[in-house]
Amino acid sequence: MALEVRSLTKEYIRGRVAFQAVNNVSFVVQPGDFVNIIGRSGSGKSTLVNMIACLLTPTKGSIEIDGLNIVSLKDKEASAYRNSKIGYISQGQSTLASLNVLDNVRVPFHLSKREGTSKEAAFSLLEQTGISHLAAAFPKHLSGGELKRVAIARALINHPDYVIADEPTSDLDVQTTAEIMELLKNIAETGTAVMMITHDMEALGYGSRTFVMDAGILTECAGNRVYISHKRG
Repeated sequence: MALEVRSLTKEYIRGRVAFQAVNNVSFVVQPGDFVNIIGRSGSGKSTLVNMIACLLTPTKGSIEIDGLNIVSLKDKEASAYRNSKIGYISQGQSTLASLNVLDNVRVPFHLSKREGTSKEAAFSLLEQTGISHLAAAFPKHLSGGELKRVAIARALINHPDYVIADEPTSDLDVQTTAEIMELLKNIAETGTAVMMITHDMEALGYGSRTFVMDAGILTECAGNRVYISHKRG
């Protein structure tokens, strides 16, 4: 199912002045797309993907997935939708220190009522991400790359349609970066769309499309041409 963002705007008031963190953005993401979103800090990248992840409510515009405008969902509905449809890989450390690796991966499964058990599925994801031998380990004993693999496995536990990764290679060495990017590329190749915020220019080659965010305005790059993917209101 395609994700269609239409005329999306997020406005904040600074003093008495309106500031548009995201300015009338429209674009479509198809299943299997691997979308890079680049831009300076403060350009609106995180605000944009946080609206897509139902973490922020836009000032105006729509986000439609399979005909459903998720902007219209109430808080509980949005949380349930995010839990089932969107896998989120945050930039910072997001594991729970009191849980081992296997149980950290299982957490999202148990945030909504589901039948069955998550243990086998979580272990399978740890095998796919190459850290099944760390299933019983605790986060404090893991490297940055290993923690990122835990985050990826956890993002996939509910078989999401979309994975959003916010700076997934920050603070990683070259080899680990390549390994993490291969994992994300493989996710897209299975049909799950990936949207990645990054400042790492080496990582862009793994994606199928690249967008540039600047002062809330989104443009898509194609070859040597740049397409404006918003309309000024």
